Amino acid sequence: AVSDPVARHLPEWFADEPQLQLVHLLRHTSGVPEFIGLGGVEAIESGAPPNATVGDVLDIVDRAARRFAPGTWHSYSNSNYSALALIVQRIGGKPLAFPGLEDCATSRARGVRWSTGYTPEGRPWTPPANLTATYVGNGGVCSSGRSLASWMRALAAGQILPASRVQEMVSTAALPG
Repeated sequence: AVSDPVARHLPEWFADEPQLQLVHLLRHTSGVPEFIGLGGVEAIESGAPPNATVGDVLDIVDRAARRFAPGTWHSYSNSNYSALALIVQRIGGKPLAFPGLEDCATSRARGVRWSTGYTPEGRPWTPPANLTATYVGNGGVCSSGRSLASWMRALAAGQILPASRVQEMVSTAALPG
């Protein structure tokens, strides 16, 4: 259930945060900091250590200060989706996948050409060498426009999630104050 404590699924990182729920990760009201820019993440992205995982990224995130108490504010954080992807993997027994959409690391290895992203300074963005540790469940999903449109149609038609869950996904949540 979305009201489950995150610690139930990821106790090694969130056992001391019983108030943090899955819904907070889903709605970016967790207070969990963004992993981009945290000390140590750049080394993981560059491939050192060579076998780093999303768990190694969460180790770094766990040591960082929280932005705010869960449910009191909203701030986007890729770390939320990384934690959710790991939860899906643990519950389902296999890595997170989006049927019909390609994984960036896989498509890149096969020579699929990506469009160019840009940094806030206007320079072309180069994807990190180790996408499988950092871009899991968040920016690490790639697709053609046709595949994405097909997936979105299936989502809207209730073929991926029940209509009630889709409605919950797109509804606005009120925050205190």
